[in-house]
Amino acid sequence: MSEKTHTSEQEWRQQLTPEQYRVTREKGTERPFTGDHQVSAEQGIYHCICCGAPR
Repeated sequence: MSEKTHTSEQEWRQQLTPEQYRVTREKGTERPFTGDHQVSAEQGIYHCICCGAPR
């Protein structure tokens, strides 16, 4: 289990794209059918953009 990060909102804004910030920090959602992995047939594990935890 990963440790909780102590990152300020200003630091998050610098590290993430505007869309990543909106989705991860403001509980937003991605537009339907626009994700990079929408039609991918590859097997794999997705990781959180903020903490790196597998999802």
